[in-house]
Amino acid sequence: MLMVQMARTKQTARKSTGGRAPSRQLAPRTRQRHTFLGEFGMPTLLWRVLSYVGYPDGMEPRYFWANERLGEGLLVTVEAVVRPRGDDSEWTGWCYESTGRTAEEAAGRAAFGILRDIMDRFPQELAAALVGVFPRGNPSTDSWQQARGKSLEIGAAERQNSDNPSMSAMFAMMRVLDGVEGSLRRVSGALGHAREDRRQLQREHDAEIERLTEEMTRLTHQRNAAWTRENVLRARQFELGQQLANAEEYNDNLHEEVHLLNNQLHPYVPPGAAEMDLEGYEEGEEEVEPEEEVEPEEGDDLASDLDSDHDED
Repeated sequence: MLMVQMARTKQTARKSTGGRAPSRQLAPRTRQRHTFLGEFGMPTLLWRVLSYVGYPDGMEPRYFWANERLGEGLLVTVEAVVRPRGDDSEWTGWCYESTGRTAEEAAGRAAFGILRDIMDRFPQELAAALVGVFPRGNPSTDSWQQARGKSLEIGAAERQNSDNPSMSAMFAMMRVLDGVEGSLRRVSGALGHAREDRRQLQREHDAEIERLTEEMTRLTHQRNAAWTRENVLRARQFELGQQLANAEEYNDNLHEEVHLLNNQLHPYVPPGAAEMDLEGYEEGEEEVEPEEEVEPEEGDDLASDLDSDHDED
């Protein structure tokens, strides 16, 4: 819970609350807003007090809220806004933020917080506006001591700050509420830290996801490039295999031609063939002498010339 005394400038507003400012801004105020005056409650009491001190119709407090998912339920954050009265520099307005399970519950707590501040700063006006309702003093800091053994009697402090049992009952109720509010503030603070931790973890998670995505993209590109190189190398390997097969076939053909040429140049002679030829010669085969050339006579030359002429015809 957080309360900020509104003023004409941001600087004076912070001075009036010890330098505090609203912890966060709610969603734009045009989203959800209400006066919560349709059913009696703390917003009604707050408006009665403000109307008594001079707030005109149309300047009722406004309540702006936003819903937030909390586990299986909802957490409603309400911002109660009381505008400055304008004709009195002391009534500079309020801006009080509270939470609850519903908008009505959070609005009631916010209205009560503003009433508490009015009771602290303007006790006479509050007492006159709601006669016999709110005690004098501040229940969060004051203590009404009881004499030992006389708890049924009205003590001096109670007599000084309360005029009737209703005011005393309000004092006791407000002290109990202070304890609840204190506990809730601690829980809200822990919840705020938990939310911030969750947001930090979410940011770290998102950053890690982004890093891993970039790394995955880089590795994917490298894998695709490797696959492309592998396909190129496989195609080159296939081409070289084809060339090797053609070269081997050409080599076999050249070997065959070499063998043919070698056989032609060096015919195969079976072993013992030369000896067999020599033995046959020795057994009686006579050597044929070459015939002697006979010189032609003149008549023979004439016949040859006639034959030549006949051939030409």
